[in-house]
Amino acid sequence: MKLARAFNIRPEELYQAAGYIEEARTAYEPRKETASELLQRATVAMPIAYPIYETFYFHAGGSLESPMEYHYIEPERAAGKNIQVFRVHGHCLTPVVNEGDAVVIDLDGQIDNGDIVAALVDNGLRIGRFRKIGNELYLENNEGRIKFEDCRVAAPVIEVVKRLK
Repeated sequence: MKLARAFNIRPEELYQAAGYIEEARTAYEPRKETASELLQRATVAMPIAYPIYETFYFHAGGSLESPMEYHYIEPERAAGKNIQVFRVHGHCLTPVVNEGDAVVIDLDGQIDNGDIVAALVDNGLRIGRFRKIGNELYLENNEGRIKFEDCRVAAPVIEVVKRLK
């Protein structure tokens, strides 16, 4: 019954599809959804497409590259976040983040000690772990440590999208 309600079909149709009965014979009619209810259900279920950028731009009103790929995130996971997605070039945090993977960042997210962070350093995107050592803050990766004060923009990585090949 729950499946029938979820799919807005008669229960007999499920029994028929499963081969338990040959033909649905009841007059049960589920409540018809209004157009606004259908639209609401589709909107809630539809993931949001985020472009995957190959390079990080400090956006100053110019146009950005046209993305070739998109990453899709469910609306409830993206709610209240300022999300951007970037392709990783290099091996600065392998094996956690590899060449060709994409990182999903929240530009408004809180950064905590040990978090994977994407940061703008010398006009390039760097991936590393945020470390507090003594009273100093660093971005640490396979290439070494960068003082966090040298990072112009930094945001936590909330997801790593692995490239399989």
